[in-house]
Amino acid sequence: MSAEDQIIAKLQLHRDIKNLTIQELQNANITCQETSFTDPKGDIAIASSKDTSKVQEVIRQIQKRANS
Repeated sequence: MSAEDQIIAKLQLHRDIKNLTIQELQNANITCQETSFTDPKGDIAIASSKDTSKVQEVIRQIQKRANS
């Protein structure tokens, strides 16, 4: 696999995980949206800080599924 192919594979994985996370957050009734590609604050903006604990739980569940 060439260096370019490796970079593409990493970007695709990143995109897929980001999209999965947004989908899971929306399924949990957490208002969120994808940020612009160059946003230094991250890939996903959460509308309300009151959802922080729910967001953390959703992420833990995604990690648990990925590690099983």
